[in-house]
Amino acid sequence: MTQISSLVLLSAKIISLIALSLYLVFAYVVVKQVSVMTKIVSGNLNLQIKLLSKIHFILAVLVLILAFVVL
Repeated sequence: MTQISSLVLLSAKIISLIALSLYLVFAYVVVKQVSVMTKIVSGNLNLQIKLLSKIHFILAVLVLILAFVVL
């Protein structure tokens, strides 16, 4: 590989990890917003919505960990 192509590949990896880190922050915000929403609004699906938001956050963490391992 040439130096330019390896530099482009490295910068693509770094940008990907930064983007996944920002997505993890987004997933955390979703969990917090769902928590606040379920305290204010009562409904039949509160438990399921909380569970889905937590599963979403856990999957976001796992994807970021996997990206660190693979990249």
